[in-house]
Amino acid sequence: MLLSKSRFYATCVRIMSPAWLVAAFAALVLTQLTPDLATAQEKRSPWFYHAVYGRYMLDDDLEFEDEDYDIPLLGFDAQQPIGGAKLVYGIEGGGFFSWESEERTIFVTSAGDSGARVSAVVDINSLLFDAYAGGYLSFEPMKGIRIWAGAGPLILWGWRETESTTADDEILISEEESGFGAGVYARMGIDIIFKNNLGFTTGARITETSLTFDDPAGEVNVEGWQFYVGLVYRQ
Repeated sequence: MLLSKSRFYATCVRIMSPAWLVAAFAALVLTQLTPDLATAQEKRSPWFYHAVYGRYMLDDDLEFEDEDYDIPLLGFDAQQPIGGAKLVYGIEGGGFFSWESEERTIFVTSAGDSGARVSAVVDINSLLFDAYAGGYLSFEPMKGIRIWAGAGPLILWGWRETESTTADDEILISEEESGFGAGVYARMGIDIIFKNNLGFTTGARITETSLTFDDPAGEVNVEGWQFYVGLVYRQ
């Protein structure tokens, strides 16, 4: 059955509408680019995975007997290249887990008129976890050596329990806190990769976050430097 002239014109207008034209053009572009994208993916640098162990140097205003306040950490991340030749750029993501279960001696000011400084033993138990994602740059000055740096936002959760006692085992205060926070990070590292695509890595990361815990002798800000070593795998 033949279409009437008016119906024929209406059908042409519907086919030639902007939405259909855009959809058709997009399909044509994707069809043409698919082989090029596959080829580019084959030419890109491989993925890199890191598994590390290190120490988290927490920022605090406490006065410990051993001066430093650092706790152990474990971390894992993946880096996916997007483009670049000598200077490769891409995206990364991962997580760090830190914990503490030990006694530390701190100095506090006693209550009363004397205001004398006394030592107290604090039993600390804590868990920290942060997840992060950002961008990175990397380059290889020589075969098997890879230097990289990354930065981006992070989110974190923490739990902390403290119980402080005097030398006479008198409990001064017992507290428990938990909460979420957000922040930013920046990090850099060096990978030394062998022929089997496995190697060693070392690096450092600095964080700034909004999570803070109140301690019997001050405050502990969940931020600071992290130093670590571990393994790298190139896929």
